[in-house]
Amino acid sequence: MDLCKYTEELWSLYILGDMDAITDRIFEKMPEDVVVIGTGKHEYYENLKQFKQSVFMENDERSQIHFEIESFWCEEKKLNKETSLVHGSVHMKGTGIDQNVLIDMDTRFTMVYCKEGDDWKLVHIHQSIPYIEQME
Repeated sequence: MDLCKYTEELWSLYILGDMDAITDRIFEKMPEDVVVIGTGKHEYYENLKQFKQSVFMENDERSQIHFEIESFWCEEKKLNKETSLVHGSVHMKGTGIDQNVLIDMDTRFTMVYCKEGDDWKLVHIHQSIPYIEQME
């Protein structure tokens, strides 16, 4: 599996905020004990249940902004036959529905994948995504 291509697909789904696609394509690839670390102190999730709750709660806010991905890059570093680290950056722009919010931001990330049988699971994400409270 090309984990860089897959990672780009996941980021596109996540940024565009299609909750059905996020549930079908992202959450299904995460084990129950996934760890997700975000930008803010409050963004530390020790399992899939906590991360899902956060994503669903933020969906209203995210739906108020139209995002476009300007650029994406990532690299895969194989740690062993069954574990890979993918790290990279996403540059995105966004505009609020009422035009009061303009977004031009770079996001950095690391993602750890572990192979389980023939499938790859996303076991860890560390992301740096600015949020609306950081507008200034």
